[in-house]
Amino acid sequence: MSSQTRDRIESIDAARGTAMLFVCLSHFAWVYLRENRADGELLVATHVALIASPTFMAISGLMLGYLYTLQRHNFDRIQQKLVDRGLFLVTIGHVLIDIAHFQMSGGVRLGLRWGFITDAIGVSIILGSLLIPRLAPPARLTLSAGVYALGWVLMRSWHPVGMPLEVIKETLFGPFGKQVYSDVFPVVPWFSLYLAASCVGERMGALWRARDERGVHRLLSMMSLGLLAIGVVLWGAATVASSSGLVPADTLLHELAWPFKKLPPSPAYVALFGGLGLLMLRILFTLERKGAARPYLRVAAMVGRTSLFAFIAQYYLYYTLLSWLRLPFSPIWPLYFLLSLAALVGGCFVWDRRGFNRYITVGYAPSRASAHARAVPRESPTTLER
Repeated sequence: MSSQTRDRIESIDAARGTAMLFVCLSHFAWVYLRENRADGELLVATHVALIASPTFMAISGLMLGYLYTLQRHNFDRIQQKLVDRGLFLVTIGHVLIDIAHFQMSGGVRLGLRWGFITDAIGVSIILGSLLIPRLAPPARLTLSAGVYALGWVLMRSWHPVGMPLEVIKETLFGPFGKQVYSDVFPVVPWFSLYLAASCVGERMGALWRARDERGVHRLLSMMSLGLLAIGVVLWGAATVASSSGLVPADTLLHELAWPFKKLPPSPAYVALFGGLGLLMLRILFTLERKGAARPYLRVAAMVGRTSLFAFIAQYYLYYTLLSWLRLPFSPIWPLYFLLSLAALVGGCFVWDRRGFNRYITVGYAPSRASAHARAVPRESPTTLER
């Protein structure tokens, strides 16, 4: 891959690293500010941090489409790596994150009642990498829209009886009313967003292959501004309808138009915060191209390259250590947050320098993919593959 492509990947890694900052803010606020009953600060911090989840999911989907376009001749090997990473997320990764919840949740039993966005990303990576060689972008967009709509219908209308079916329903579609999980990222709606993002990534890959950098910027600008406009309109409509009493807050229409409905993600939430995520990516592209903010881009890209380590480590930093410390409220709490970020970045630096990403694997290596990897001469790994 060309040096120009590697530069663009650095910007995408920086976007992933920036999203991790918002994840840390959300979890720091949930432990420190909530336990100290700082409700105003908690509300602001958690609302600002809502950009993290759709940004992570969008970047993951973009990378799938991007890789498929630029390395289609070698996609068997990439598919093997993606499936392996997805299996790690839903097995070893899930267990590691669960353990970090024991302290905050008050024990093992309650600590196990959590579902994470890594579960949804893991399933999405596996299914997406298997589907993309078989379905063209229009078919994937159609499937994405259908799956998303079906998820909302079943979330509202299916009321299973018995713990096993309730767990299946919440895992796939999300809770409605009675809730088994303490918190869960339902797989189906988040997978639909991942699948739609893969179509955008495929288009971006085609533009990069044609060295049409302006086309990439134009695509991201149009999509981000369009999504933001939709999100703002839906938010305004929901606010007016609710305040006037036309649509009560507990109805389906209000939920679909409310931009802070994250689990499952409402159309307004996807549009508003997904648009902000794409706008952030567009800004980082511009900064990288102009050579601006280089120190920040380098650090953010490093965190992005080690994002899975960072995601797991910050749970132990906040949900285990910070929850155990029970620090009293202080007006200088932003300093506490910055110190926690410094510790996390230090860990990411060591992880990146040592190349420990190679241990994020379950050893998945089907014979066909292994044979293909032996048949194709191994080039030096790109930034993304590392």
